[in-house]
Amino acid sequence: MRPTKIFLFTTIFLLSLTAAAQEDRHEVSIEGTGLFTKSAVGNGVSYQSTDSGGFLSTYRYHLNRWVSAEGAYGYSLATEKYLSVNDFRIRSGVHEATGALVLNPPSRATSRFSPFVLAGAGALLFQPTSGTAQTVSDAGETSISLWRWH
Repeated sequence: MRPTKIFLFTTIFLLSLTAAAQEDRHEVSIEGTGLFTKSAVGNGVSYQSTDSGGFLSTYRYHLNRWVSAEGAYGYSLATEKYLSVNDFRIRSGVHEATGALVLNPPSRATSRFSPFVLAGAGALLFQPTSGTAQTVSDAGETSISLWRWH
């Protein structure tokens, strides 16, 4: 019963934050994400990754009517399987962090669409976790920088 109460309280709290944020210069969103990859085979090695789900949370602050600043963080857990002579798996947490500047051109008040232009940068961090059977012992953290344009 206790986990249900905690979940209910957390849900109501997050929804109230989101509702209050929409009234002001702040926007908050929480989204579900999915990682779906294809298998690959080459040089006697087969690569396969598990499909996984995660979340993405975003905060946007409107500096004025035309310009906003946005920051986002996301997380997902994935397992990569390499099948060859020595089969092994790497389970890793995938962290995403982005920052962007958002331009909001004016639109009609009656319009259902709010166009925007977003330009920013971000990073992905693959963080291998321990405790997985048949893992690579020297798999370390790797980060990849990305540019994100919408």
